[in-house]
Amino acid sequence: MANDLKELTDFANEVRDLLLGKYDDVEVQKVVKNHDEILVGVTVRTKNNRVSPNVYLNDYYRRYMDNRMSIQDVSVEVQRIVDENTKDAMAANIDPFVFLNKSELLKRVIVKLTGTDNNEQYLSNCVYVPVADGLVAVLHVFVSISDKGIYTSKLTKEMLDVIGMPLEVVYEIAKRNTQMKFPYSVRSLASWIKRVCGEDAVEKINIDDKVYIITNIVGINGASVILYDDVLKAFCEDHRCDRVYILPSSIHELFLIPEDAFVDKTGMLEIVRSANKTLQDSGSYLSDDVFMYDASSNKISNITK
Repeated sequence: MANDLKELTDFANEVRDLLLGKYDDVEVQKVVKNHDEILVGVTVRTKNNRVSPNVYLNDYYRRYMDNRMSIQDVSVEVQRIVDENTKDAMAANIDPFVFLNKSELLKRVIVKLTGTDNNEQYLSNCVYVPVADGLVAVLHVFVSISDKGIYTSKLTKEMLDVIGMPLEVVYEIAKRNTQMKFPYSVRSLASWIKRVCGEDAVEKINIDDKVYIITNIVGINGASVILYDDVLKAFCEDHRCDRVYILPSSIHELFLIPEDAFVDKTGMLEIVRSANKTLQDSGSYLSDDVFMYDASSNKISNITK
């Protein structure tokens, strides 16, 4: 792992050297993402632009090693992305000074549900609130949304100091902001498969009609919706159950199964771990555990550990 990181960093330094003549400043950065995934990239700065685009090079390094791209090809592609991101930032009127303004931070703070397993390094630089054994709510700052994705930045401890309010209060504000920006969506797994694969697919696969998918309306970081006030309580009321099993599929969506549905614990663990094995992006991983929400206590607990 250490050798791979060194070789990737050396590659990033070569890309930086090719870009230095085209921009005022180019810096190699290492960033720890969800699931302690280390990404190496270049951050580009220009005098007349307050936005500094960052381009991760991990995928390009793999293509370079497979002889699918030359170092010059990578440099050209990075330039294209930097110029495109700069235009997008200017069009969205992204102002980096919002990160230093209390009222702006309070308007933009949101939450993302994150797992704690193999995530110690990532979480050491985050502001977060424990949710259950193995789950935390990490606070982020919403920047913008476009057809290319949702742009956010981690809320740092320094930003929390700028806000000057207790974490518990900021967390409640963040939950409300997230719910307003990204309302939740629940549908049965059977109806989802029917829509995507056709009516016959449900009968062939024999899907239980008591399995549901919960996410947000954009399908990005949708697992966070279980943090919204009364969402799980309303699900229990609608399905006349006191408890509901929560099965992580990814940070983007979860499976919900009412307690009265006959599902054994081993079977649920197999569902979760099978789903995790199919993840193409390790940064989307949430947890290998099964959780339960209890409506009477209004709490989520880990029933695997």
